[in-house]
Amino acid sequence: MLVFICFALCVFRYKSLCPETWPNWNGKLSDGVSTLVKHLGYKPEEYKLGRFIKGFIYRHKERCPENEYFLDYVRYSFLMNLRKNLPKNVLDKNWPAPPAALVEASELLRKMCMQNMVWSYCKKISSEWKHQLLQYADVHSFYAQYAVPVTKYDRKGYKPRSRQLLLTANSAIIVEEGKLKQRIDYAALKGPRLINR
Repeated sequence: MLVFICFALCVFRYKSLCPETWPNWNGKLSDGVSTLVKHLGYKPEEYKLGRFIKGFIYRHKERCPENEYFLDYVRYSFLMNLRKNLPKNVLDKNWPAPPAALVEASELLRKMCMQNMVWSYCKKISSEWKHQLLQYADVHSFYAQYAVPVTKYDRKGYKPRSRQLLLTANSAIIVEEGKLKQRIDYAALKGPRLINR
């Protein structure tokens, strides 16, 4: 019954591609599929109808002679689809849904692809940007015991600038929009000093 449905769907869907099957096919459905295949120029090794349909029927079973052709086709189709739809950058989390037989392999490929994109990204960033990233990681790696917004005034023009003052167990840190502006280790301080102007 399943084979009959597959033949019927194939002839119905693709009948407009061949003059012999359009507008209606009046013969056996399997002959209609064969006519379509010949008209479209498929080679015998590219199309094995009986093996393909039998493989579809046995697709949820362990690999066996009945489903190996179908499973190989599904694997090939997924990999070709994946090749065309790989993520473009590390922020792109899209990944084609794999067939049941390739879930584990797909996850491994996804991790390898992401790791490769991260490595490529890291190789391309400038030393200045890398330094800022390291400072950002340094700022976010400590535990602030006290944090308060402060205002810094420029020497010329006295233009106000918003900053954050973070006090940790070892240092005082001034941060602007996640960028480390200044870090003063308490051990480097000699004592308070008052400047009169």
